[in-house]
Amino acid sequence: MSKIISGPRNGFILAAATEAQKDIVMGFMKSINGRSKAHVITYFSEFEAIAKMAEGYLDHAKVSKKDRIGCTADYADAGPDSKSYDYAMTVNDVYLRRYAEGWRLMGARKIDVRYGFNGGINVRIPARYIEALKVEAIEKATAHLSPQPTRKPKPESDGIETILGVAA
Repeated sequence: MSKIISGPRNGFILAAATEAQKDIVMGFMKSINGRSKAHVITYFSEFEAIAKMAEGYLDHAKVSKKDRIGCTADYADAGPDSKSYDYAMTVNDVYLRRYAEGWRLMGARKIDVRYGFNGGINVRIPARYIEALKVEAIEKATAHLSPQPTRKPKPESDGIETILGVAA
């Protein structure tokens, strides 16, 4: 795996970026991608789609606007679909961070992946929101269920008292 190449200290602005800012971001990605053209990020709209996807996960987790600042997301394309594809496929692995005005590209790298690499997005949020999602999922899954009463266990005996009918 190659090392992540960081952008400027505060990242590249993705939300409401001007044409000049978009060109700077794509120049940064071109320096990372080199001659690679397939399966790597070559259009700024791909970053907008990744940021929208990450924002959707924050909405689903009901993360407050204040707590979204500092959340991070990693994104990489999936590997080849076919097991018979014997070669590694070069994709981008990008690292985003949420600021008050939106997502910013913090760094990226080129990685080689093979069949079985799932890729996708991984959004990191504060732990308390994960716990709230777990509680909500359990409540939803058990909404129409209740525990069955358990039977009281019979007292254990060695069997001789039962045969004789005499308690020891």
